[in-house]
Amino acid sequence: MESIHKKQSNNIILITGVLVFFACLVICILHIIDIRTSLEGEIQKQFETQIRVAQNHLSARFDEDIRLTDLIAEELSPYTGGNFVTDEVVGALKKYKAISDFDRIIFVDTYGFVLADDGSKSELTEKCEEEVNIISEKSIYVSDEEELFYGENTILTVTPVYKNGIRTGTVIGENKASNMLNDSALDYLIAAGDVMIVDGDGVILDCSFVNLKDQTEHYDTVFDCMKDYWHLDEISIAKVENLIDDSIFQSNTIECRNRAGNRYFYTAVQASDYAEICMLVMYTDEIFAEIHDNILYGSIITSTLIMGMMALFSFIAYRYSANAGKMIRKLAYEDEITGGKNINYFKEFTNETLKKFANIPFVICRFDVANFRYINEAYGHVRADSLLKIIDEEAGNIFKGRECCVRMTADQFVVLAKGGDDLNSRFLIFTDKVNARALDIGIRYPIKFKRGMYNILKKENNISLMIDRANVARKTLTGDEAESVAYYNDDIVADMKKVDRIESEMEMAMFNGEFKMFIQPKWDIVKDRIYGGEALVRWIKDDSTMVYPSDFVPVFEKNGFVERLDMFMLESACILINGLMMEKKPIYPISVNQSRVLMHSPDYIERVTELLNRYHIPEGYIELEVTETVLFAESEKMIGILKELKRRQIALSMDDFGSGYSSLNMLKDYPFDVLKIDKEFFSESIASRTSVWILKKIIEMADGLGLRVICEGVETADQVEMLRKIGCRYVQGYFYSKPIPAEDFVDKYCEGNIHEYVEELERENELEGEAGATDEAGAGDAGSGSEGEADAGKAEGESPAADAANDAGKAEAAEAGKTEEAGKDAGEEKTEPAGASQS
Repeated sequence: MESIHKKQSNNIILITGVLVFFACLVICILHIIDIRTSLEGEIQKQFETQIRVAQNHLSARFDEDIRLTDLIAEELSPYTGGNFVTDEVVGALKKYKAISDFDRIIFVDTYGFVLADDGSKSELTEKCEEEVNIISEKSIYVSDEEELFYGENTILTVTPVYKNGIRTGTVIGENKASNMLNDSALDYLIAAGDVMIVDGDGVILDCSFVNLKDQTEHYDTVFDCMKDYWHLDEISIAKVENLIDDSIFQSNTIECRNRAGNRYFYTAVQASDYAEICMLVMYTDEIFAEIHDNILYGSIITSTLIMGMMALFSFIAYRYSANAGKMIRKLAYEDEITGGKNINYFKEFTNETLKKFANIPFVICRFDVANFRYINEAYGHVRADSLLKIIDEEAGNIFKGRECCVRMTADQFVVLAKGGDDLNSRFLIFTDKVNARALDIGIRYPIKFKRGMYNILKKENNISLMIDRANVARKTLTGDEAESVAYYNDDIVADMKKVDRIESEMEMAMFNGEFKMFIQPKWDIVKDRIYGGEALVRWIKDDSTMVYPSDFVPVFEKNGFVERLDMFMLESACILINGLMMEKKPIYPISVNQSRVLMHSPDYIERVTELLNRYHIPEGYIELEVTETVLFAESEKMIGILKELKRRQIALSMDDFGSGYSSLNMLKDYPFDVLKIDKEFFSESIASRTSVWILKKIIEMADGLGLRVICEGVETADQVEMLRKIGCRYVQGYFYSKPIPAEDFVDKYCEGNIHEYVEELERENELEGEAGATDEAGAGDAGSGSEGEADAGKAEGESPAADAANDAGKAEAAEAGKTEEAGKDAGEEKTEPAGASQS
């Protein structure tokens, strides 16, 4: 079967080669014809251009002759008639003869007396006298009178002479007609064909054709030559006769053929507006012959080479068709990285398999390597490519027979596998084997796969759609799941639509101001008063419906819009604090979440600094919150960013401490001011004495490091009491307040005068200081006090709320020197919001 197929393939190649050969031959012939036609047209255009040049030259020559006879007539006028002065007339004729091309210039008076430029005198015959006197205006005509110029055709340029309105004579400039073609402007036409000067009756006055000049019949017409010499028929002669007649009005070219089939081309143009004299140009198709031969020979050689190359190609294709087919199949179905099959093969294989085994349940699985980018960066492209080969080989060992696995692109693979309970276990075996072989090539990073699964329905045959649906399921995975497997279902489709809706509305929502800043208060449980707040974003549409942060924040983090939202929230917090300062109202530190996307922006530090300076925010009143998950990606870079922020006196807070992989090293490496204990860690602490003890030691350690501790998620009075007992002073949660709109936060907590607020806090600090001193003295007398307890008492007395109040007082004092207009300008510097905060 294979040999028959190969033979058929070879025959197809041979037939194709022959057809291509003849097609090329036809194309070459048509090309030659096209070139010939184009070149003939170009040559004819070139001839027409040269004819126009010659015509203009002859016309200019005749015009100049008319001008000179006009000048002569004007100069002779005073010396003619009754006061005829022979010497003056002869002198004028000699002068103009010297500067003109005339062969002779004569003056003829009204009585037929002739005076020439050489001083000779003669008389006209009665016939000539009548012809001269008939001429009433300047003109050019042809004469064959022997007495004027020895019997040759003569071109006469005639201008009457008038004196006081009475004609007194005639100036005649004479030129031999046989000298008309002695002009360099006609050289091109004479070299390529025959040029004749003829009168209105077709009489040849001058010609470039030697045989005609040597004829004994001196006044033969061009029509006689066409009939007797060129052997043209009467129809062609009639065409030329009409051509000469029409030359007075326009220039035309006609083509004629003689009895032998030779082609003749005639063009006639008027030589002067003052005479019925035309220039007739004749050329044959011999002017194309040399060009035709060159093109023909060149084209034949080129065509022969092309034909030879086509024949050679056909032979090579016929000879090596088997190898070519194998190579083409390799290029079409082999993956260049792994050496295994590719997606083209997979689609054909899957299509055939599903048709052949329609009753077997199959699954499409699209998977990739979690964090493959880190493997590429850490181990290099060579070992990363080796890992891809290992994956392809091991997948081939697991999924074979009616199953298939190929690499699609980058680190993504697709599998056609039989469905069943053992599919997951087979993937686990596959994963273990890949990890074992990865160690052999020096990759110690654990290899984990994210798998998107799609159960193929019966009679379903759109392979690309199945792969896409499996990919949709894969994209829902982050790689952090215990088992990174997701099946395509209606919920995923709904989530996709929701994401699409969010992305389509986010820009307009920002433009319309639908993103609102809410603030959740932070509470000082020792003084039972507000300590600060955390800015949280809420998306409230015009119809008052809310899009929850858990829905839109993950979408924004993926598409990068979170950067604009973060900067919007930071600027909103700055605007709020600046407004309160301008109104002389109490202010509190506001913390704003910072996303990984924003912090990796190249100009992040400068943008933050510029905002704080623009709105004159006092030190410590904007606090940047960073989650511990942000810190693990490029940790060294993050350490540098945080240290630079700290150097610029910007307060930093570590959010969600204890939610992931937090360690004490983080507190050592990162320059945080505030430590926020995650609510999950805190809720667990209620249930266990051990957890309470650990939480207490964390608080004591943070206090010793100069870090303020805030416990999030406080919801009950028991939690507040427990935290108070273990030394936690600051909390945040629904027990005190849920997040509220920024306007409500201002109305509830920022009313009053900042001076009264500062004075009240100072009194509270003095009372706390006295109570602390009394307790310390009593403990010292009793001999039971310890240095740690004293430090703890000192730390507790130095309330962050009090510090905030003092800072507020200092800030207010500093701002007092500024004009109110400057503050107003700062408050009005609202650019279009640029960013994000999280829930």
